[in-house]
Amino acid sequence: MIKNSFKDHIIFLFLLCISCSFASAGDWQTIEKGFEIAWFASGDSSEEDSMITVVRVNPKQYELIFCSVSDSGDSENLTTRQWCEQEGLLLAINGGMFDTDYKTHIGFMKSGEIINSKRRNKYKSALAINSIEAEQQAFKIYDLDSDSLDSIISKYDYVMQNLRLIKRDLENRWSPKKTRKWTEAALAEDSAGNALFIICRKSMTMYDFNERILSLPLGIVAAQHLEGGVQTQMYIRFGEFKLGLSGGFESRMMNGTGGDFLFKLPHVIGVRKVE
Repeated sequence: MIKNSFKDHIIFLFLLCISCSFASAGDWQTIEKGFEIAWFASGDSSEEDSMITVVRVNPKQYELIFCSVSDSGDSENLTTRQWCEQEGLLLAINGGMFDTDYKTHIGFMKSGEIINSKRRNKYKSALAINSIEAEQQAFKIYDLDSDSLDSIISKYDYVMQNLRLIKRDLENRWSPKKTRKWTEAALAEDSAGNALFIICRKSMTMYDFNERILSLPLGIVAAQHLEGGVQTQMYIRFGEFKLGLSGGFESRMMNGTGGDFLFKLPHVIGVRKVE
């Protein structure tokens, strides 16, 4: 259970981070080489709860992994903060949507030799990490109407099938006719091959969200949906820099609970230092 001490974990540098972000929104702040953070307005408003937080990670300098209860053998799901603490992660974000059993990823998911989920659905985006073949990118988001899932599985240690947001030709794959809105956790690849971990705390349609992130100076070439609504969360703990974001609100501000309402997740995408 998350106690009020969560506030203590993230309060250091929180006010500095927020003040810097609003003073120079869109400017990248380097936490360490290859690991940067920036805040962008989600639209006309620059209010705190309308910002888009983006963490840019160079996969050549940091290791990207999946962490799952099916890997560890544990039965208890964890918040992103707890996953960071248990697995020694610098960052953790939603690892895609899961089924009503609160355990099973709704698309195909592979972690090394472990097949976390054999299910293959109609989603057209596949995240691939840790290439087996040297000529492959260490991190890439594939379009499954251009590459087969089987070919990707054979080339990477980690593969996760998720709902597509942006196709690699910069095509917004959501219709403006779909008007449902939610807060969003997304993963994108930029033109330099970096991983972009994105949290939008403003409820938006996915068409508008896609249009917004494509308009930002992020160099996005592809993106996929990880989670939406109150289950959305990301936690960063990089030395003295600690920040938690959840469900559209900064987690330490949720009714003064220090994050007690954070959902526990069966799997996350994590970042850690290369050993």
